[in-house]
Amino acid sequence: QFVSLRGDITDLGATLIEVAEDEHVGDIERDIRTVKERTRCIYDTLPFDKMPAQLVIEMVHSTVFWLNSFAQTNSRSNTISREPSSCTTPIPSPQGQQRIT
Repeated sequence: QFVSLRGDITDLGATLIEVAEDEHVGDIERDIRTVKERTRCIYDTLPFDKMPAQLVIEMVHSTVFWLNSFAQTNSRSNTISREPSSCTTPIPSPQGQQRIT
C-alpha cells in the first residue's frame, strides 16, 4: 500500500518497513496498547458521564506527549527521550525548580 511512497519516505530520512496484511508488529501494537491504557486511566478519573470528542483527543495528545517526554528503559539512550529535538512545547516545571535539559 505504501510501496509507491518509498522514495518520498526515504527522502525524509525515514525507513519504510513492509509487513503482510495479517502480520503483527509487536512493538507498535504494544505502544498503541500503552497509549490506550493510559488514556483510559485519565478518562476514568474524570467525573463526567459523557465527554466531547475534543476532550478525548486532547487526553490522547497529553498521554503521547508525556510518554515521549521521558526516556524509555529499553531505548538507545537512558537519558534522552524521544521529544527533546522535536518538542515545541516546553515541559512545565513546578514553581521554584529548574528544568533539566
